[in-house]
Amino acid sequence: MNLIFLILTLFGTNFLYAQTELSLLQSPPAYNWMEIENDYFRIIFPKDYEAYAQKTLKLLMHHKKEVEATYNTVPEKIFLVLRPDMATPNGFVTLAPRRSEWFHNASVSPLVGSLDWLHSLAVHEYRHIVQYKYLSESKSIYGYYLFGENILNFLIHMVMPTWYFEGDAVWTETVFTDGGRGRSPRFSSRLKALVTSSQKLEYDRLLGQDYNQNLPNLYVYGYYLITYGMQKYGKNFWQNVALFAKDKPWNPWAVYNAFKIVTGVEFEDFYTDALKDLKNKWGTYPLKDKVKYKRYTQISYPFKTDNGLYYLQKEDGKYWGLYHDDIKLTDLALSPNLSRVDLYEKYLIYSQITPHPRYSYSEEQNLYLYDIEKDKIFQITKNKKYIHPKFSPLGNMISAVNHNDKGIFSLHILNLKGEILHKLHLKDESLSEAIWIDDENLAIIIINSNGEKRIARYNIQTAELQEVLPSSRNNIYSLFYHKNQVYFEADYKGAVNIFKVGIKDLTVSQCSFEFIKASHPFIADKLFYVSEIATGQIIKSKKLECKNIKQDELVTSSKYISQKDPSDHYYNASAKPIDIKKLKSIQAQSKKSSDLNGLIKPHSWSFIGDRGYQLQGLFTNNLGNTNMNFALGQDSEESTPFFTSSISYAKYYPLLSLSFNAAERSLVTSSGNTANWNEQTLLAGITLPYLYQKNLWQSLSYISHFRGEVSVTDNPFNTDTYLSDEKMQVQTTILVTGLTKYLRKRDIRPSLGFDFQLSYSTLERESETTENFYTQSLTNLYLPSFWEDHSINFSLTQELRPNSKDMYRLQKNHYGLINYLFSRGYAYEFSSRFDKYSFEYALPISYPNYSLKDYFYFNRIYINLFYDTTLRFNEMNEDEILISKGLELNFNTNSFRKFPLYYGLRFIDLQSVKSNQVELFVGVGI
Repeated sequence: MNLIFLILTLFGTNFLYAQTELSLLQSPPAYNWMEIENDYFRIIFPKDYEAYAQKTLKLLMHHKKEVEATYNTVPEKIFLVLRPDMATPNGFVTLAPRRSEWFHNASVSPLVGSLDWLHSLAVHEYRHIVQYKYLSESKSIYGYYLFGENILNFLIHMVMPTWYFEGDAVWTETVFTDGGRGRSPRFSSRLKALVTSSQKLEYDRLLGQDYNQNLPNLYVYGYYLITYGMQKYGKNFWQNVALFAKDKPWNPWAVYNAFKIVTGVEFEDFYTDALKDLKNKWGTYPLKDKVKYKRYTQISYPFKTDNGLYYLQKEDGKYWGLYHDDIKLTDLALSPNLSRVDLYEKYLIYSQITPHPRYSYSEEQNLYLYDIEKDKIFQITKNKKYIHPKFSPLGNMISAVNHNDKGIFSLHILNLKGEILHKLHLKDESLSEAIWIDDENLAIIIINSNGEKRIARYNIQTAELQEVLPSSRNNIYSLFYHKNQVYFEADYKGAVNIFKVGIKDLTVSQCSFEFIKASHPFIADKLFYVSEIATGQIIKSKKLECKNIKQDELVTSSKYISQKDPSDHYYNASAKPIDIKKLKSIQAQSKKSSDLNGLIKPHSWSFIGDRGYQLQGLFTNNLGNTNMNFALGQDSEESTPFFTSSISYAKYYPLLSLSFNAAERSLVTSSGNTANWNEQTLLAGITLPYLYQKNLWQSLSYISHFRGEVSVTDNPFNTDTYLSDEKMQVQTTILVTGLTKYLRKRDIRPSLGFDFQLSYSTLERESETTENFYTQSLTNLYLPSFWEDHSINFSLTQELRPNSKDMYRLQKNHYGLINYLFSRGYAYEFSSRFDKYSFEYALPISYPNYSLKDYFYFNRIYINLFYDTTLRFNEMNEDEILISKGLELNFNTNSFRKFPLYYGLRFIDLQSVKSNQVELFVGVGI
């Protein structure tokens, strides 16, 4: 259950407590959800988004057969939810329940290629649906029969690596469209920089995290492995590999064994050959750039001013920061790959994505001003989604692209207070970005309904549009204006370079000639730009000398796409462009979508549970705001029936939950007689959450209150730890809050902040006249160390209850196997009160990037030094001090090429009892 999960342990020593598993993955309730469907797809969307839904259905039907072809399988009807309110561009396919969700957006950043956003998702995400269907047609289906979609999802990903799913989907969008990420050299620039610099790229380093280097993501290397395999063994090659692998879902190496069966070649040899093939085609990086950085460093947006050079920089394992002539001015919470920034005199303007305080499927992207002189950040818009802000020539206005609640991307002109002065919206087209020519004119990138981009000149006063560069599939981006010339990035012959086009004469010229990528042009006395190299990016400058080329060199695909460079032409296929408006119309009448959609049928189930044989069903509606769990079974120890049920509802601000449990009990008394009785529990809960993010700080807070009743019929176990012929009222309040800085790549714990958890329960039992309560709390304080990547943590754990033998005892909440409630090394014993103080100092000692065959890949080893002191009060009201100190040696790994596990050795000096012990523990790295 995703939202509120209540565990009721009803008898014996573990009696009753409430535990929340919090999920806020819902959209705000204001949307009027509609749906359209045919025999293959059911699309759920907000009422104002019907045009996008109809367009999506047309695209899915147009590509359906060719996307299915290489797997020769037809998926069942799929639910697709079109989410309207996200600033982060994304889409996914998942099981439990089986569905696809798309976050509506536009191709306003160049990261997903130059296809229309919905067009890209229609091909990419539907390919995932086909993959899942094909892989489920195997022995994995037995797991589905037994446990439903939860276990099916696990088994499918056991069979094939994650890079296979994403790489194959990128291959599909590249081959079956005239765009796609494989057609843009920007997509592969990181891989190209590493391969052409002769750096070793071990396969296990790509699978597991590398703390020393920023490696290409799984979309990139997945695409090249998938494509090389098809080039070498044929179009149906990966289908054949999956055919052999999918019947061994219990084997994490199934895909590698299947690869050997199909090809007769070890996968590792194939991987090595794939990199060799890329290196042979790409060659060697021709320039020897001097780099002063010791670790991978990203750089964006150089600004050359009279005061010096400003730029954004992010050294691997650190935050993005604004720098001035190699001196850091401040850290900033921004994503330069999603939105541009701009500098005017003492102000930097940028946008930042922040979540809705309650609904995780709703985001804002507001504009912020950083005052360099005052070292302060000011938020200038609220409740908006803005990207690509640019200052006007006088610095008194800002242009920015706005994404509104109807899915429209338009251009806004604002003053420095965030007030809107002017809007530009084009019917059936989106505005991508803009740059000021003067106080009345801008150069803008316009995206048409097919996703093609063009550059035009726009006059604010007359609203006149004048075309400067015609529409094309070229992935143009990052406009800059200088002396009647508009400079921009564009794809050309397997690289990204800087070009310019004349506002008046419309002539096109190439101004940079980088081997991999030149980005973020800025003109001062020279041309400044960012160049991609093996260790990240560097700022280059050159004399402003450009070479004229014909206009169609940049707008005709057959001319700007190379015919041999793997950066944009690795697979020899060229799909014909389509006009989305002219696609065959699909007759799909929209209707109101019910909240019950998807809720009636269980998505997962089981026949065995923790209490014995049972029939259990898990139900979730398509929008993810209602969850139900029912189980009916027989207790394995007592051979008696039981029933459990729970429902959670999260459509509105409070998260509501209700659970009911009933069981027959049967135990043998000390006299040898069998006692039978019934017990029932009813528990209702409400949770009020609050999400907060600002600058580099984040917080998740919530308060939950649960109230319930336990009813037990007559039995001979009428003691302080059992109920008999009575009812007990239980209330629990849980408070969770905190404020921490964002985790960086190498952070073991937050570098600064705190978190706090408090649980308070009261029990009203008919036979007890005095107040019975139970309180737990945990406080963590995180502090920075003098050394980079080290961390300090102070914590206080407390528990308090009445010190009475005659009162019902609510037991401690669950805690992890690798932790201790008391000082490490000491077992928990009942206490009316205890206070535990802990100090921990964590420091990395190695980033080995070492593979032990294909079993374990070690990417980090770190030590955690600890000192625990626990003051405990026992039942005799005597205090006892438990002290332990020692260290934990932690090994972060990617195990069996599948699982991010960490292994640890704990060395404990138990000072209170004068002894030592060593423990081994295993955990899941998240």
